[in-house]
Amino acid sequence: MKRTLLLVLAISIYTLGFAQDERKDTAILEEVVVTGSKIETLKKKVPFTVSQIYRQEIENTGQINILPILNAYVPGIFVTERNILGFGVSTGGSGGISIRGVGGAPNTGVLVLIDGHPQFQGLFSHPLADAYVASDVEKVEIIRGPGSVLYGTNAMGGVINIITRKNSKDGFNGSLGGSYGSYNTQKYYATLGYKNKKMGCVCIRKSRSDRWNP
Repeated sequence: MKRTLLLVLAISIYTLGFAQDERKDTAILEEVVVTGSKIETLKKKVPFTVSQIYRQEIENTGQINILPILNAYVPGIFVTERNILGFGVSTGGSGGISIRGVGGAPNTGVLVLIDGHPQFQGLFSHPLADAYVASDVEKVEIIRGPGSVLYGTNAMGGVINIITRKNSKDGFNGSLGGSYGSYNTQKYYATLGYKNKKMGCVCIRKSRSDRWNP
């Protein structure tokens, strides 16, 4: 009888000790919340296909307008050259923008941002390719594919975020440029900025050509 009691007691103590060890080895995991975010994130961790074009690459193209540069350097993006405003305006003047086949006409789901702010002006509330001057741009980020989780229904095809240049020093700064090509096509631009705690910038652009687009 004594041996039986000792055996039961030993088993009880072992079971209690095992249960305590098991509790010590159990980790309490934090709750995981999945949500869209517009904060700075490592590119490899972004759940979209993102392309980036930087200032040096933009300057090397010699282009005055920014969106035709994307047309040439970013796979999957297409900017039309002939449409409603195709009479004597410079390359891409019609403003037809598509990403991976989505877009190409007004309000079809390609959203253009400037420093994260949506741009709805332009013809029939869609952006015009000639409205964005390359000399003002520090970097362009392109989301190829649906971005509506973050940016709403206007971003079903993708998002083009144009990030403007910021003065690193106080005072005035500016730039001048131009180009000349076939059919007496001329493009000129001038940019003037000033920074003193706050920053302001003005850009003037002029384009003309003797050619008309049917």
